[in-house]
Amino acid sequence: MIGAVSPCDRVPLSPIPIRVRIRIGTLILGAKMPKLVHLYIKQVLLGFGLSALFVGGLLYTNVGNLWHLVTSSDIGMIAVIMLFVANGIIFAGVQFAIVIMRMGHADDTPKGGKRQPIATDIPVRVEAAAPSQTPQNAPQNRF
Repeated sequence: MIGAVSPCDRVPLSPIPIRVRIRIGTLILGAKMPKLVHLYIKQVLLGFGLSALFVGGLLYTNVGNLWHLVTSSDIGMIAVIMLFVANGIIFAGVQFAIVIMRMGHADDTPKGGKRQPIATDIPVRVEAAAPSQTPQNAPQNRF
């Protein structure tokens, strides 16, 4: 075809920056989610990312000869997966707890009362009855 434009001619020569914002909740569940659930999923992903770095660091530095144990055993990958999942659960929980604890709001109420002295020199009448000294409740000398 003479005069036809090929698809390659339509592509611009300079790359066009395309900004794509991926919503984690929409990506995973396909629906709009509450902010707390979105925050939780984000912290879980971050926790498992930290777990991957931690397990990778353990294997790279060969702590306790772990690299040799994993590579020389036929079930070594199961151990690595178990280590990754267990640490991921711990790191995700700690990460979420830290974020939740830092979400505190400013409380403008005064703390600890008004710091005013309490009047304690006002006499108060109190009726006191002495217990009867019967043989049942009389103090006994045990020496």
